Amino acid sequence: MVSLQKWKEARPCLIDNILATLDPLSHRVCQCGKQVVVRCLDCLPLSFLCAECDIAVHTRFVLHNREAVTGGFLQPSSEFHKPIVRLLPVQRPDHVCDCPAGNVEVSPGAIVALVTINGCYNLALPVVSCTSCDLMWSPSVKDILGSGYWPGTLNFCTLFSMDVFQSFYDIKKAAPGMSLKAFVKMLDERTAHFGRTGRISADAFSKSFVEWSAV
Repeated sequence: MVSLQKWKEARPCLIDNILATLDPLSHRVCQCGKQVVVRCLDCLPLSFLCAECDIAVHTRFVLHNREAVTGGFLQPSSEFHKPIVRLLPVQRPDHVCDCPAGNVEVSPGAIVALVTINGCYNLALPVVSCTSCDLMWSPSVKDILGSGYWPGTLNFCTLFSMDVFQSFYDIKKAAPGMSLKAFVKMLDERTAHFGRTGRISADAFSKSFVEWSAV
């Protein structure tokens, strides 16, 4: 009873403060001094960013979930002020050949859907090439597995984070009645919640999860 009373007394303060956190006007400028356009709670402690800093940070940290300042409000968004291609975070080589003066160039390759516990991300596989001899590298199965992903298809059109399989495995142990379709539906809801698009195939999840579990 004492605990319930304390929560009741704290409720007005909690409401006022949660509303205050949703006001982007209290953070008018980015750390660089420019106007704020997004908030990213994955970038704490400096969560409010201008357009330039947003691109500089999130071209690298592509799995961060951002909120855009729209009409004075924060709305989940995966869009940028100018189009950018986001590459799958995967381990890749610093060089691909022995050219003494070769310059390495990283460019986007095939489009891939990455599924994590936060839903689906539409990304591109990185392609590393030497500008001198044109030798190219793209991720192999070893690179994919070493980066913590599991192929949903053997041509890498879909990848699953192994962590999302582990999460489903742990949930099934704690709640055996939890269905795979319900779990995948939750992932679809997470995708939409963060302003992204894409649907996750329950069949592909099931087949890949079985293979992952067997291995």
